[in-house]
Amino acid sequence: MISLNINESKKLRFKISLSGIQPQDLKGSMRIMVEGIEYGFPINIDKGDILVNISPIAKIHEKNIKDGSLLDAKLEVIAGDHYLLPWQDKIRVDNPMKVEATVDNIVEEISNLIPKVDISVSDVSEEEIEEKKKKIEDKEIRTIKEKKKSRFSIMLEK
Repeated sequence: MISLNINESKKLRFKISLSGIQPQDLKGSMRIMVEGIEYGFPINIDKGDILVNISPIAKIHEKNIKDGSLLDAKLEVIAGDHYLLPWQDKIRVDNPMKVEATVDNIVEEISNLIPKVDISVSDVSEEEIEEKKKKIEDKEIRTIKEKKKSRFSIMLEK
């Protein structure tokens, strides 16, 4: 099993033995599954080795990954029309940065933290209230008439 610090890049070297295919005919990638998202890292083939540069997972994956998490990983190789899987394993995540907190003591009751609010009501005459009601009613009636008028004009157009 490989350990991987999520804040650092890592170079991996796989030894391979080939038969029936030339190294220059191989293409592929290493894939790592993180919380349902698969990240692919291209491979380079050098003589009898496959080389992979893995970018820091913390830079490409937005969410924090818990220290000790196990990720599925696989090396995929395509040779002509053939898909090959020469290696697959789990990768253990090392995350050196972590902060954990627990409640030690509640200092103050929440009701003491709520600010006091004073409410005052200004004097409004009955006439002002009736006038505002009338304006609202007039506006509603105009809106209803406009809707009916537009429906009627649409029916005439048909």
